[in-house]
Amino acid sequence: MPRPHIGLSGDFLWDRAAATAASRRRYALSLSRAFALRGKIGGQGGIGDYILKPKGMHWRTFERAMERVNGAEEIVEAHTALLLARLQRSL
Repeated sequence: MPRPHIGLSGDFLWDRAAATAASRRRYALSLSRAFALRGKIGGQGGIGDYILKPKGMHWRTFERAMERVNGAEEIVEAHTALLLARLQRSL
């Protein structure tokens, strides 16, 4: 049986499960992207930790890389805030 699109199945629980799974995938993808970008420039640690400029890398290149990292981390933080809001509503 093909999986119905969100909102077209007529079954609220099926739609909710599909939306939850899609949300988890988006969060996991944003998290892995943030860590991948951090790893490309030698970042150690978790989201939001300070990253030292690698020796030999031009400052402008490092600044552009940090802009990408910061953008990816903002997305992760937004997903985390949504997750926390959902958890608070369920309590």
